[in-house]
Amino acid sequence: MELEDKLASDLFDSANYIKEVACEYDSGDALRQHKKQIQALAEQTAQKLKQNVYQNYALFIDTSKEISSLETEMYQLNHLLHEHEVLTHKLQALSVPEEKAIVQDDSNDQQEIHSIASLLETVEGCSSVTEVPGRYLVYSSHLVELDQESCEAVQLIRAFLLNDSLMIATHTKKRRGPVRYRFQALFELDNMAVVDVSDSDAVQNAFKVHMFPDSHFYQAESSEAKVKWVSVLESTKQKYKATHDTIKPETDVTASVKKSLSGNAAAQKQAVPIETFKDAPEQLDVFVAQRDFEKAILKIEDTKDKLKNYPDSHALRDIRVRLNHRINQLSEILMKELDSSHSGSLRGGPRAAGKVVKLLLRLGRSAKACELFLKNHSQIIDRELADVRSEGAVTLYISKYSSVFFHGLENAADEFLRAFGEHSASYSSFVVWCSDQMGLFTRKSISFIFDDLSTLSLIAECVKESCAACAELTKIGLDLTFILYNSYVPHLSKAITTTADQVIQFCTTSSEAENWMPQDFSKDQPKLEALERELEILKIKEKVMNVCYLDLTALTVEFCKRLLSFVTDSLGFYVPQLYTVFFKSFGDMFHHIVKLHLNAARSEKHSQDVDFIHENIVYLVGIVLLTVGKKIKEKLGFDAKEIVELHDQLQSALDEKRTTPGDDGDV
Repeated sequence: MELEDKLASDLFDSANYIKEVACEYDSGDALRQHKKQIQALAEQTAQKLKQNVYQNYALFIDTSKEISSLETEMYQLNHLLHEHEVLTHKLQALSVPEEKAIVQDDSNDQQEIHSIASLLETVEGCSSVTEVPGRYLVYSSHLVELDQESCEAVQLIRAFLLNDSLMIATHTKKRRGPVRYRFQALFELDNMAVVDVSDSDAVQNAFKVHMFPDSHFYQAESSEAKVKWVSVLESTKQKYKATHDTIKPETDVTASVKKSLSGNAAAQKQAVPIETFKDAPEQLDVFVAQRDFEKAILKIEDTKDKLKNYPDSHALRDIRVRLNHRINQLSEILMKELDSSHSGSLRGGPRAAGKVVKLLLRLGRSAKACELFLKNHSQIIDRELADVRSEGAVTLYISKYSSVFFHGLENAADEFLRAFGEHSASYSSFVVWCSDQMGLFTRKSISFIFDDLSTLSLIAECVKESCAACAELTKIGLDLTFILYNSYVPHLSKAITTTADQVIQFCTTSSEAENWMPQDFSKDQPKLEALERELEILKIKEKVMNVCYLDLTALTVEFCKRLLSFVTDSLGFYVPQLYTVFFKSFGDMFHHIVKLHLNAARSEKHSQDVDFIHENIVYLVGIVLLTVGKKIKEKLGFDAKEIVELHDQLQSALDEKRTTPGDDGDV
């Protein structure tokens, strides 16, 4: 700790410290030991700095939340003070009778009231707004919606002030008919606060409308229009609250008649306790402000159940409208919690997302919940795949990439079943999402697997890794291998054809240098033993003579090795869609190698080696072809007619060439 205190001291002088160390330590080992101590201290200090950064970051986040909360409370306090001022003026007015002024105000208000039916002709999608009885239009004009941070214009809107709410509509594109606007939002007056914004260089004639939990920034056409909007909003809100506070249980003559006929029990059922539901919207606001979404939804469900027991009335209809508006607000908040596209954060991970999904399902927003759930998991998979580095062997990268991807799909499927297990209508959306994700995966993997330099063996290994990881999903009842193979088949076909062409080209080139004589391994016996092990399935031991001689040409042996590798790799990723291209390539290689042997047998240069060359052809057609044919049968599960036909063609060509030499045409 003495060294740490010395280095942390405010009076620390690095130059003097270096001199002291140089004088104190006179050997290299001591200096190196001291260096290690300083490095250890540096690592400890770096670790502490990281911890401090994390702690400060957490404090910064908490402070930001507190500031946001305080800002909202300040707006609410400002609004309450304004209401207090208005109530004080009203109390003063009540103490002195001013009937003329009141009559004058009423006459002015009547001039503001217009028919709400005209909104149906000009605003698209506002039918639910106009269906509320007793609702009428007070004032309307154009406003410009501003961005709250940059104060830049966002869009031109049309605001319609109703006696109980504020409706916002946007301009539509040019279209036939009288419709000019499209419904955007409806703000209730009792949950709204209006704040006058002072003019500045950045913005003029602006005011804010706070509607928990959001706020909106609008700009009027002129200062007079701004004053008009602020005043009419406040006055209309006060009238609405005064009227709403005085609502009492309805009394109806028919109700009293039914009471006398059906008894006290039925009458009690029809009685509407307005006070029971009056505070429900405000209680929902409190729960949302506290982010207690579970209690908010319980309150919604409880209120809905109770409202079903009472007949429809004007008072309850108004409560239902306010309740539905709160439900829409709560749904939007939950959707923002689940939507990670804007912030880039996964917002608590899959478990937190699952809780939000269940709440949205209880609100009846299953389609949107499914969309955001899948979008959230798409980003989870993308982030996990981004951590897989394309370093080292391609096979290793594809193995890791496939494992991460399909493990992500498996987790998504588990979470989906837990969240949407009782909503079978959403299953099709999940299947479509899986198909889209598979498309992204195959495009990425194809770019790595099917490179121009990739061999068929490498391709087979990579495809095997991808298919093995994909097959793990079948354990949970999700089979996506058909999508994987459908994407790979065109590239696999090309790889098979290219490999066959390479084998043919190799044989053509090698035949020119071939001496068409048995191979002598007397000086390299281990090579012969390795060859016997490699081609054991082709019975190559039967062609060994005198321990160290192989009664096959080098071309024949090399062709067998490449053919066996070709068949093994192709069968490793074989699917029925590759049947035609596989057997065509297989047949082309055999026809070509037999043709090369027959041409050599007809050559005067190798006239003395004709019998030996024919023995090689017999080995290729009678042993290699039939043995490889059995290997193919084991994979396919049936005898391929192409193998039988190929054997008959080659055998016939061989017999014909033996009897009619001189023709060097195609086999």
